[in-house]
Amino acid sequence: MAIGIITRAVFDQNAASNRGGGIFVAPNSVLTMNTDATLHGNTAELGGGIYTLGEATLTSVHVTENHADNGGGVYQDASNAQTLTISASEFYSNSASMDGGAIWIDHDNIEKLSVIDSAFDFNTASVGYTEHQDADDTTYDTNIAGNTSWSDRYTQGYNNYDIGGRGMEGYNISMSVDVIVTKNPVGSLMQEGAFTFGLFTYDEPPDMVATATNDANGYVRLPLENIDSREEFPKNYYIQEISGPPGWDLDTEQYPVSIDVNGDVLHVQYDDRVSANAVNTMQTDTCGLIEFPELTFTEPGSYVYTIKEEPDTTPGSNWSQDPKEYTVTIHVEADESGNMHAVADYGDEFPTFVDTYTGKNAKIIISACKTAVGASLPDGKFEFALYDEDGTQIDTAWNDPAAAITTRSAQTLVDLTRQRRAACLGKEIVPREKPTGKRGKKPKPTRRYVKAVEFDPDSMLRRLRKLEDKVTKCTMQA
Repeated sequence: MAIGIITRAVFDQNAASNRGGGIFVAPNSVLTMNTDATLHGNTAELGGGIYTLGEATLTSVHVTENHADNGGGVYQDASNAQTLTISASEFYSNSASMDGGAIWIDHDNIEKLSVIDSAFDFNTASVGYTEHQDADDTTYDTNIAGNTSWSDRYTQGYNNYDIGGRGMEGYNISMSVDVIVTKNPVGSLMQEGAFTFGLFTYDEPPDMVATATNDANGYVRLPLENIDSREEFPKNYYIQEISGPPGWDLDTEQYPVSIDVNGDVLHVQYDDRVSANAVNTMQTDTCGLIEFPELTFTEPGSYVYTIKEEPDTTPGSNWSQDPKEYTVTIHVEADESGNMHAVADYGDEFPTFVDTYTGKNAKIIISACKTAVGASLPDGKFEFALYDEDGTQIDTAWNDPAAAITTRSAQTLVDLTRQRRAACLGKEIVPREKPTGKRGKKPKPTRRYVKAVEFDPDSMLRRLRKLEDKVTKCTMQA
């Protein structure tokens, strides 16, 4: 048996074409490295720093920036595996093109690996593994203990960045991501769940890997689940609308998306045209046929006409007109008997106009009631405010004599009524002076009041309109 003890030595920038860039440990041999020994920048196909067929113990050793296809720092051969003990050591920035960024070990031999009070930082491998299999918990707790830290991809060692190897493929990351498409309806309100979208591969035939419907805001989340981190990236898909309610023209566009992986995170890259914004237009099931009065032609020839939609002059119309113009050519020919025959040529597209309807705003009057106790209720004495859910004041109102309170949606009429009534009800009227028979004395002014008007409490608006009419007459009398 060969025994090697290495203390404070540095193995730097060495290379091997096959195994053990820094150190090769033969079968039935024992390697002990300690007291700040260093393996740095060594490379090989297997085991950039160390390739071992025997027993190896590393204490206070720095294993940094070594690289291999498998086992960037250390590779333990599965055919004759002995114990591999690591304590108070550092594995930093080692890398593997395939598996085991810091250490490669066969899964069946992980009980022969012991890691205590060591640090694994910034080691990398081709893919990452998930935490660890439940069956390995006992081995993990027993053999990998102490204040060991791991590269930041995961919280423990069986992650392939730090420790990986044959038989550990089951540790692959199962990742998920949502692909988002925005539904934009034209001509009607959005209906939740009305439109269905699919996410398809570019295979032949295409494979639909996800499907979803829109929410009330028009967002469609296509869940792409159980993506294996070991698969080839990027992955290319396309989004397409596959169904909608009757009366809608579906969006036939295919929107490309690309899925890529960065460590343990999937990223979605949308085509420039997408954020994916699918537009649909609501149309009636049947064509609203437009027929112009019959034209009469007396001479052969080609006659060109233009069809376009005239502006809608209806006040308050909620329709937007289609700005398109269509050219129609009428070809007129005469037969041998002199009879004229006309044919309409509509070109590449039959004239079809699509107008968009925008729904009207909803209006409502919010009312409340004011009750007075101990005295009659003065008109306009009490002011009230209306607040939205954020606490912002959006309206004010005052009570009327019938105890009704109305928001500003009827405020113009309320203000006008209040102003006129204030100028009339209870106002002192001074008539023209007339002689009384006693020279030099003026007559005493008489006082005359107009009686207040009672209102129908069942309808606020009707009450206000009646009040306006009566106050107008009252003002004229004054």
